[in-house]
Amino acid sequence: MRIPPIRRGNNAAKGNAGQLKYSSTGVGGRPHLAMELFKAATGIHIVYVPYKNSSPRFSDVAGGQIQTCFFTLPGVLPFVKSGRMRDLAVSSARRAEQLPTVPAVIESGVPNFDVTVWQGFAVPRGTPQNHIAKICAAIMKARNESILVNHCPS
Repeated sequence: MRIPPIRRGNNAAKGNAGQLKYSSTGVGGRPHLAMELFKAATGIHIVYVPYKNSSPRFSDVAGGQIQTCFFTLPGVLPFVKSGRMRDLAVSSARRAEQLPTVPAVIESGVPNFDVTVWQGFAVPRGTPQNHIAKICAAIMKARNESILVNHCPS
């Protein structure tokens, strides 16, 4: 069973309460909490299936054993571009630059839904300032590299 686009999918999920499954890696991780927020916002019931890492869960979604998942874009983009998975919506408030034709969940009828990933850098306490300066310089240089510019939203 495949989930149709979000607008029709919510009704399909409500009509199949407890029969549809979603996956994420790790209880309390961003994909897990994003789906729990989505479930609360839409009133649908989807069964949670935890995975230890992303590769098998992406394969299981592509193969139909799991009906849906929230994901980070770089990990799933190859599945979407190859046609093995269908992109339904992005969880950010606006469309992703890498998938401009894919609507945001908000556009699909779920108001105020905005789940984005925040990444940070940390170092151990007591790290010498000159090491921190080198790390910061490397980060500033890397953010202008074409691979990051082409694969990460600004």
